[in-house]
Amino acid sequence: MLSDFMMLPAVERSNRTTAQERLVRQQIAHADEKVKRLCENNRRKEITQFMFQSLGGQGLHHLNRDD
Repeated sequence: MLSDFMMLPAVERSNRTTAQERLVRQQIAHADEKVKRLCENNRRKEITQFMFQSLGGQGLHHLNRDD
């Protein structure tokens, strides 16, 4: 497969490499957005859980400094 690629003209190799790089960049951007959405969703769920715990009479003593 690599030998087939190396037999291509330089312009075609460059075009394919550029296309592959673009695809990888798009995949990374998509993954970054997914991580961002998941973090936002987790934060909302943590806040909701905290509110329900507070309403249920559980005090703030269960929280540590990082919460």
